[in-house]
Amino acid sequence: MGDQVVKVECYSGSAYAERPTALVIGRQRIAVKRCLQSARTPQGKTFTILLNNDLIVKLDYCEKDDRWNATGLPDSFSISVQ
Repeated sequence: MGDQVVKVECYSGSAYAERPTALVIGRQRIAVKRCLQSARTPQGKTFTILLNNDLIVKLDYCEKDDRWNATGLPDSFSISVQ
């Protein structure tokens, strides 16, 4: 398991990326079942999420680079979309 640059769909009310709603890697879109933890860091925002396939993933958003990184995804990412 390592870090991967990913696309993240988010709910954005009064600010960008208030809550992640889905993770997109390639053609796979996996909905977020629940946000377990969120925090603000000097670099941006970080979330620990539970995906619909019960995988727990840490997401880090780097505001400077406008990039999302995911930690906790299997190296050979192949999961069923739910």
